[in-house]
This record gives sequence, structure tokens and C-alpha cells, in this order.
Amino acid sequence: VLIYQQDLILSCNVAIDYKDIGSHNYSLGKWLKTSVDEKVLQPNEEYEVTYTIKVPTGMIESGTYWSIIMVEMTDQLQEEKRQGIQIDSKVRYAIQILTDIGAFESPKIVFEKVGFKQTDGSAKIIQIKLKNEGFFLARTKLNIEIFNEEGVKVKVINGSQKKVYPTHCNDFEIELKDVPKGKYSGVLVADNGTDLFGENINIEII
Repeated sequence: VLIYQQDLILSCNVAIDYKDIGSHNYSLGKWLKTSVDEKVLQPNEEYEVTYTIKVPTGMIESGTYWSIIMVEMTDQLQEEKRQGIQIDSKVRYAIQILTDIGAFESPKIVFEKVGFKQTDGSAKIIQIKLKNEGFFLARTKLNIEIFNEEGVKVKVINGSQKKVYPTHCNDFEIELKDVPKGKYSGVLVADNGTDLFGENINIEII
């Protein structure tokens, strides 16, 4: 197996990507070392890979730093030939390493983009892109409070919790289940565990 590092990129404008270490300001890869870079494993053999993080002395910006340790099989897995074509595949695993440096500051969460989509099953889904404008990782939970035209709260829908990395974005979805037809106002609430951030939206179920 091969053991190497990559940076995980969750940009606000492109899909999730893996790049060489040092590709963003909060890359941990330059300070992280693994005990081995490659290892031959015998059948049923187990091997423990260790890592160390050595932060240099001096002026280091506070924040969350992260990188990915990739573990990749070097022998290809051969699949069955079909119509004269043989497809080979590789298996690799990604292990995320994060560390906080300096005094923690609650990160500011911004609603970068909010939109709607309709599924084939006629369910309406809110699509939200959140951006972390702080320096530390935000484990953010998203929900929506829905109000009718009289201003009465009629429903609260809880969404998922995801990591939003410093200066990066992440995408969330909330399905509007069991909401009768009509016009509503909604308040999207992003909770980073310390502070709440809100965004008002209008909703129409037809």
C-alpha cells in the first residue's frame, strides 16, 4: 500500500477536490509526517501507521488546519471482462486529520446562496450553501422554522450537520416534508455550536 497526503478542498464555486498539500492557507500537510510512505502487507497482516504533527515556532495564524492521509492499494483489482473490455480499479481510503492552533474564536457563518429544486416525486427541496468566514472549523447544524401568512409558526424541520472549513463552503439540503400547499415565510438557522445565524426566505408550495 501507498501512504501519502493530499489537501481536501471545498471551494464555494467548484465541487469537492483533492489537491497537493500546501494548496490552501490552512493546509496541515506541511507539518504532518507519517511513519511510513509505503508498506507491503502479507495476507491477513495488520500494521499500525502513526503520524506526528510538528508546528513550527514563530508567528502562526490561529485557526483550524487540516489535510488528508490517503491509503491506496498499489495492486489493481481486475474486474470481469465484458464485451472484450477489461476494467481495472483501485481502492483507496481517506483519513482526515484536523488540529486547532491558538485561542478559539467562534466562526462567522454566511448564507452564500439559497435556492429551490423540485424532485421527480414532487418534493420541494431547499438548497443552501454556507460559507465559513472565520478561522476555525464550524460543525454547523441547519434547520428551518416555517411560518404561515398570519405569522404563526407551523413547522420546524431539522437538517443535517456538516463541517464548514475556514474560508470554504459546504452545501446543505432541507426537504420540505408534510407542508400543505400555500405561501409561507421561513427562517433558516445555522447553529455552529456557539452562535446562531439566520436568513429569511419566502416559500410557496404548489
